[in-house]
Amino acid sequence: MQLLLAHSKSPGKLILSGEHSTVYGKNSVATTVNLYTECQIFAINNEQIIQLNLINLDYQKIWPFELLKNSSRLINSIDDFRFDGEESLMKIDQFRNELQSEPANIMNSCLVFLFLYLSIGDLSERKSIKIEIKSNLPNGAGLGSSSAYIVSLAEALFTAFKVSIDKKEFNRWCWEMDKLFHGKPSGVDNSICTYGGAILFRNGQLIEQIDHENLPELKVILVNTQVPRNTKNLVEKCRQRLTIFNDIGNQLLELLNSVSQQVWFTLKQDQSNLNQLSTLFEMNQHLLNCLNVGHEKIDEIVAIAKRHDLSAKLTGAGGGGVVMIYLNNDTKQESLLKQLHSNGFVTYQVKLGVSGVHTVN
Repeated sequence: MQLLLAHSKSPGKLILSGEHSTVYGKNSVATTVNLYTECQIFAINNEQIIQLNLINLDYQKIWPFELLKNSSRLINSIDDFRFDGEESLMKIDQFRNELQSEPANIMNSCLVFLFLYLSIGDLSERKSIKIEIKSNLPNGAGLGSSSAYIVSLAEALFTAFKVSIDKKEFNRWCWEMDKLFHGKPSGVDNSICTYGGAILFRNGQLIEQIDHENLPELKVILVNTQVPRNTKNLVEKCRQRLTIFNDIGNQLLELLNSVSQQVWFTLKQDQSNLNQLSTLFEMNQHLLNCLNVGHEKIDEIVAIAKRHDLSAKLTGAGGGGVVMIYLNNDTKQESLLKQLHSNGFVTYQVKLGVSGVHTVN
């Protein structure tokens, strides 16, 4: 019989405004979406193993229990937790080497687990456990699947090992782990998955939060272009254009910054005028196209939305991934969905602004 030690859920994320400009210290506005990654940790008594099951990836990794228990703890205190690239990876070389043949997403997922496992609490007190992680977030679509994985896993491990950590420090740990996936993450994704609701983020800092209970209801349809993209490559494409057209690029970033400020003001103080979000999202999309992160499939979805008198914008890095259609007028929703599906797109009808990571009782 398996004893459940912890069960956590982390939502995905949606960038409402400020994609790419956040990399340059400008405002971005993010909210949660009710697509979740769940992590369950079970105590197992009949085997001396540590087992990690990545259900969506159809992957299972097993380590001998004694091998992990007798490893050196990676940090001396919670405040010491850092990920410094190759320097940090060298500390777990014996584990990394056996993962080298795996796809990057599987290898990084395993490494995140190992860093957290070998850093949280007292290793001498460990028992054999099985970790199961499943998600209904599409991978690589701009909805924060990697951060939701990290945040849900960290929450479950801290709970299972009965180690206390405040939310700010917890969020920093998750940002450190996101470096494994994204190199130099802005911090937006892990922050919104941790805190929930909606956040205003600028220059690597969470500036303000609106709790999920105080957010207006925003009706959206998410449309998956089913075009895979690489966040690092798109960030580089944007950087190259900004470098070539420096003065124009700076003006574009300031315009995106202003749009994000107005989106945040509307969500926080001017909720009687939510219809103006439609225009702001349209502006955002045009500015992002100027930064060279669009795609013909995104343009197709934007055009379909426009024919239904609705606004749409990419969310995340662009170049494919997911497009958000804002339903400020949902009377044409049935016709909209019919056309999107007939054009081969996958859609999600979701709720925005849900609570952040939490333990499931």
